[in-house]
This record gives sequence, structure tokens and C-alpha cells, in this order.
Amino acid sequence: MSTELRTISSKNMDILQNPLVIKIYQDPLGIQGRRILKEKSDIEVFMRPLSSGASALVFFSRRTDMPYRYHSSLAKLNFTSSSVYEAQNVYMGEIISGLRGDTNFTVVVNPSAVVMCYLYPERTLGCPSSVELAG
Repeated sequence: MSTELRTISSKNMDILQNPLVIKIYQDPLGIQGRRILKEKSDIEVFMRPLSSGASALVFFSRRTDMPYRYHSSLAKLNFTSSSVYEAQNVYMGEIISGLRGDTNFTVVVNPSAVVMCYLYPERTLGCPSSVELAG
């Protein structure tokens, strides 16, 4: 982000100072994220592997019409681990627990916007059948 820091909006400052964004950006693995899926619905999914078995997932909408409810699972995103994960919406703070490969979830992505999630292995077990993250 290139901006004049003396006049930056508080919303943009919150993005720049978001601890989870900084954690993802400064992850010691230093592996670049890549697009893993491009849907006909104009939704693209990017993944960045992180240390400690974690990943950053970005759901990017190229749509211009309305918020889109993107339905997926970790298996659809090529996660083959038998681990149980938690996912935290980086900007909204919502946390969902008990994500397994076959757990269905929905991500609501606004037009020309993103939803970024920090996905990490969970220590406790549990598995909801369906969950939703808003963007």
C-alpha cells in the first residue's frame, strides 16, 4: 500500500497495523502465495503456506454485481492432511473450528473484494457440518 501516512484513513491504518496480516506477511517460511483455483463464478482462491502447518487463504472476487456466497471445502482446495483446522477471518476476526477436509464452508465475498483467512492446525477435535465466513 502506498499512501501518505500523515493523512491515511483510520480504516487503512487498521489494515496496515493488523497483527494477523503482519504475522502472515512476516512468516519465516517466506514462500510466496499462488492462485490455486479460478472459478467460472469469477472467484479466485490464493494460498500461501506458512510455518507450523498454517496457511493463508485469500478468496478474491472479480465480480461487480453483488456479494457472492462461495461454497467450498478444504479437500476442494487440495488440502490432503488429516488434520483438523481452525480458520480466522483476518479482517473480521471470526474464528471457525473443526474444519476437516470434507467440512463444507461458505465464504461471502463482496464485489471486487477479498476475504483473507489464517488457517492453522487445531489442538482440540470437533467438526461442524457447515460454517460461514463473511467478508
